[in-house]
Amino acid sequence: MDYISVKEAAKAWGITERRVRTLCAEGRIEGAARHGDWAWSIPANTQRPADGRSLRFIKNTSFRAGVQHYDRADFVKGTPSSVIAVADSIVAAMDFDETPVTAAQVNAVLSGSVVPDLDLSSHILIRNIATILNDDAEAINDYSVRQTNSLILRSVDNSKRGVFRAEGQQNLFTTLMLQCRRDWGSLHPIARSAFLLGEMLRIRPFVKANGATAVCAMQAMLRCEGYPMVDFPPENLDELKAALAATGTRGNYQNLVSLLINLLIKAKEN
Repeated sequence: MDYISVKEAAKAWGITERRVRTLCAEGRIEGAARHGDWAWSIPANTQRPADGRSLRFIKNTSFRAGVQHYDRADFVKGTPSSVIAVADSIVAAMDFDETPVTAAQVNAVLSGSVVPDLDLSSHILIRNIATILNDDAEAINDYSVRQTNSLILRSVDNSKRGVFRAEGQQNLFTTLMLQCRRDWGSLHPIARSAFLLGEMLRIRPFVKANGATAVCAMQAMLRCEGYPMVDFPPENLDELKAALAATGTRGNYQNLVSLLINLLIKAKEN
């Protein structure tokens, strides 16, 4: 077996030599062998291990949702999701994937019409996402989220269904799902849903349809907790993007959580 030095591994992985030594000492690089106090031999084909620090916001202590009045939205539990929520979710999801569509186009496709301005892939995507949102929600875990991505891309790009962009992204995704199952139990369901949406959009683990996958996963988490799906009216899309931008750069989820609460309340009032 061929081996590389700490210096060579650091250059290949884009991290410092000190970090490589730390990973070796922690037993996180399989096959690494120590020689003396500082020297390590690392198998040449070893991939860089997932760095938990990359998911810098996935800690309950640093989850900054701010002071929220969740009871304002809790009264909507048990309310059926509206048809509008499905259409608006599709608009938001496809916008996140840089395939913009209008609510009118989505509604036309869902009614069985062919929209001349949309290509065949967009027609199929709209129908696939709608099917997922209308089906019974499944608990969030590694398999269900990856399966969601696979179903979204069915008959659109079968070679990319459920495929990760890189091994590093798969590691980040696995860590995210672990945190979701293990560490988020003390968070309010609306906060957990916001956190899931923001972090999925930040790490974008899959080759395609990350936006649609994130939106469907967020809505599924809410539905599993007894909430209706959040309506994302097109006029609130810029506000949603601004709130998401804050989560990606500063780990501040306060605006996103507040927005989800307000949209849930608004949906009930309508």
